[in-house]
Amino acid sequence: MLTRIDDVLPSRWNRVVCTVLPVAGILLSGCGEKAPPVVATPPDATATSDATPASDQVEIIEPYEKDLGLLKITVPTGWFEIPPRNDVLMAEFQLPGKEGVGRLTCSGAGGDVEMNLDRWRGQFQTAGSDVRPKRTEMEIAGKQAIVLDLAGTFTDGFAKENAVIPNAAMVGIVLPLENTNFFIKATGPQATIQQHRDAILEFAKSIRLKSN
Repeated sequence: MLTRIDDVLPSRWNRVVCTVLPVAGILLSGCGEKAPPVVATPPDATATSDATPASDQVEIIEPYEKDLGLLKITVPTGWFEIPPRNDVLMAEFQLPGKEGVGRLTCSGAGGDVEMNLDRWRGQFQTAGSDVRPKRTEMEIAGKQAIVLDLAGTFTDGFAKENAVIPNAAMVGIVLPLENTNFFIKATGPQATIQQHRDAILEFAKSIRLKSN
């Protein structure tokens, strides 16, 4: 039997929950899911942010398409899909790494894009050796999306314990849509997020908007 990634990585990252803003109803309406090709029984959907998933997971054999309502997105090999930790998240994934598990969430919400970016910045405190916040843009589905890279001490206001986590990093992506925004947010140990950064960007680039 394969060992669950939570068993072999530092426990503090088993408790990190990637948080997002409330989901706009338009993005969630009509959401359907296509089951991954090969996965083990998922962790308990009622697990809290500081609980350890109860079941083993196996690596997905090949990338698969995830239906998120207004859009579809391709999940890469090596990520572990788990039940979202709260009902405002559309999808949640674990990103394995030697330094600890990272978490990536997808969500949708309205509101001002800059206010959302400022909220993400406010979750990090940087020291002299930390990389300064970096903002870039990329094209996704014919639209301009914003990419925000952050590093430092991460304050996770939704975690029950160990809410302040040093040596953390975030890659946050905001794709403005006609009536809402789509968010991808990955947080975890700096080494883990750096390891998966290219895959996170490819994940975002795979977005295919559905026709109305």
